Amino acid sequence: AETRRLAAQAALIASQQAASRAAEAERQRQAAEAAAAAAATAARAAEAERQRLAAEAAATQLAQAMLARQIAADTLKLMSVQSVRGIAASASMAGTPISWSVASSGGIVLGDDVAGAVWSRISAALAELRSIATASLVGPVAVTIMGLLYSSKVGENSDIVPGRDISTLISGDILSLPDSATLNHAADTNAGISMPVRGQMVMRGDNTLDVRLVRTGIAGSVPVVRAVKDSKTGYWGYTLPAMAGLPSQTILVSPADAPGVNSPLTLRGPVPLPETIVHTGSPVSVPQGVTVTTTPVAEDVDFKDVILIFPADSGLKPLYIMLRSPRNMPGTVTGKGQPVGDKWLGVAGMGDGAPIPSQIADKLRGQTFRNFDAFRQAFWSEVGKDPVLNKQFKAGNLGNIQAGKAPAPRDAEQVGGRVKYELHHIEQIKNNGSVYYIDNLRVTTPKRHIEIHKEGK
Repeated sequence: AETRRLAAQAALIASQQAASRAAEAERQRQAAEAAAAAAATAARAAEAERQRLAAEAAATQLAQAMLARQIAADTLKLMSVQSVRGIAASASMAGTPISWSVASSGGIVLGDDVAGAVWSRISAALAELRSIATASLVGPVAVTIMGLLYSSKVGENSDIVPGRDISTLISGDILSLPDSATLNHAADTNAGISMPVRGQMVMRGDNTLDVRLVRTGIAGSVPVVRAVKDSKTGYWGYTLPAMAGLPSQTILVSPADAPGVNSPLTLRGPVPLPETIVHTGSPVSVPQGVTVTTTPVAEDVDFKDVILIFPADSGLKPLYIMLRSPRNMPGTVTGKGQPVGDKWLGVAGMGDGAPIPSQIADKLRGQTFRNFDAFRQAFWSEVGKDPVLNKQFKAGNLGNIQAGKAPAPRDAEQVGGRVKYELHHIEQIKNNGSVYYIDNLRVTTPKRHIEIHKEGK
């Protein structure tokens, strides 16, 4: 019996030990399972955090990249930048005969309904001007291609100045510029390119910016400059020549395939170009028909122009660029003038011409004019209203003079179509002569004005 009891007790102990071992094994299994689950959870959490941080970093990087692109795009809207579309080497001359780059506003191009007429007029004007024998020229002659009308409100509450913050561009092949090798050599040597016909912007008193082609007796030398790639915008840049008292500006020319202003901003390629396309009925004026009439140029001719060239792999044509001229810009009248007698304009055909009367200087001094054409009209209007000076003119002419129109000298002092008295800058504008300084101005007859410039003055 004792033996059986001890055996039973041993069996019980063995069973308890087996149960204990089984329980421990189960505990360890459950612990291992829990540890594995915790590790998996931690791993998933760590991966989720890694992915979150990576996504956050990518989003930050994308936001920074888009911000940089937006800043680059906004560069084209700065007052210091004139932007315009480049012309592909494969483009026809008739497709984009002329365009403008405007500070902070981008480019202006012609719609198909306008471009053809302008192209025909440019072609006819060039043919007419080039056909004139040099020996027959007594002074510069011009053909107006078209006019760009500024709204009377342009510039209000902004820094934009009509006529100052704009350039006009014509494709080089239209003007028969030399081949790329010659242009590159000119750029390397600062030699310039001889051009008997050049372009000029003229701001009229009615706020119309005329673009005209001018033929001179002696072909001028036009500098050739290189465009430099702007890495931020993907455009080709050229900084305009500095002018005293004026803000520095850069022309940025887009690749020919740059997206337009309504295109979305992307991370690659050139940024969208601010661009205005003008159509029939828009504020542009094109003289009707291809028959052109050359007009004598009465004022001093102060060309401001360059030829802009691009690397061969850019796929862009060279551009002839007419730059802003002080004549088209606002200015305030200074100077004292001189006392004059009862035969004031009797010396307009001699020397430097007749001085500006001091009483007229007193009337105009301190006034600001939007361009020199507006000043000229005001000058003659004041002459016509002056009780001393107006006695020197025929009564029948006073109405026109008071309306701002110059009177005519005697026939012997007229030359061709130049039949009115003219204003001459003693220190020429092209030599940085002051535009609105009364004492830098003289009244001359057309004949004497031509002689002055032939004398190199």
